[in-house]
Amino acid sequence: MKDVISCLERLGHEKINPELLFPWQMLESPKDNDERESRYTTEEKASRLELWEPANQCAKQSGLYEAQDATWLAEVERLAQEEPESAKPLLDAGLLKVLKQPGIAAFLKGS
Repeated sequence: MKDVISCLERLGHEKINPELLFPWQMLESPKDNDERESRYTTEEKASRLELWEPANQCAKQSGLYEAQDATWLAEVERLAQEEPESAKPLLDAGLLKVLKQPGIAAFLKGS
C-alpha cells in the first residue's frame, strides 16, 4: 500500500486517506456499506472518485493486486486446513477455486 500511496503522490495527489482507496474491495453487507457511506463527507466522496483510476493504475504497477491475491489464497488454504468450519462458507462459495485460477481474482482488481 505504501508503494501505491507513493505513486499517487508522484502523480500530484496529496493527503491521501488509504481508507478511501479500492472501494470495490469492501466485502460487507449492504447495510454496513450504507452506514460506511453515510459517514463520508462530500470532500471524501469526491476524493475517492478522483483517486479511483489513478489508484487502480498504481496498484497494478506496484504489484499490490498480486500480493493481495497471494495473501488471500494462502489464508483461505490455511483456514481450510486449520479451521475447516470457519472456512466452509468461503469454500462453499467457491472462493478457493477463484483464487487458484490464473491471474488476479476479479474481486481484488479495479478493472
